[in-house]
Amino acid sequence: MQQADDFYEMVLKSSIHIIDGISDAVFREARRIKINYRMSFADSIALGETCVREALILTSDHHEFDHIEQKEDIKFTWIR
Repeated sequence: MQQADDFYEMVLKSSIHIIDGISDAVFREARRIKINYRMSFADSIALGETCVREALILTSDHHEFDHIEQKEDIKFTWIR
């Protein structure tokens, strides 16, 4: 339990932004992505957040996202 608490404290002190809600803009973008690419709700929300925030997504899931990277203006950072 202490390790989890320590990790959480480290995250709070970092530049990582914790998102605990879904805005209408993100939901609309996620809906568009989910319909076009037939992916999980969680993945479409992650990509929706990435698009709306003009951010990048950090992932290792080539299977799910390689074809999207080729078709969309979404910035991916691959960790393997």
